[in-house]
Amino acid sequence: MSIIAPVTSTIGSVLGAISTAANSTSRTITTAATGLDMLDAYIQKAKRKQVIDIAEEMENYGVNTALEGAAAQQRREEAILREMHSDPIRKQHFDQIHARIVLAIENATKA
Repeated sequence: MSIIAPVTSTIGSVLGAISTAANSTSRTITTAATGLDMLDAYIQKAKRKQVIDIAEEMENYGVNTALEGAAAQQRREEAILREMHSDPIRKQHFDQIHARIVLAIENATKA
């Protein structure tokens, strides 16, 4: 029996094992790359959504701030006027003080 046949068979087996390992490594790298591509796509999608969400939030922020500020001011003014106008003497006194303060503010902001 010749030694060439077992050596050839062994070399063939070794090369087959190397080929199998190389194919497994290649599939692993391809899978990892695919996974990274998927992760990147998810992150890019989330980033685009976040840009839209922030734009919407900022657009509404000014509107909501103005509405809430106006509503709060209306409640304050109504409460004050309801109390201050509850009798004629109090109303007259309040109106005089209010006019004096408004004039002082106007003068202060002109300077």
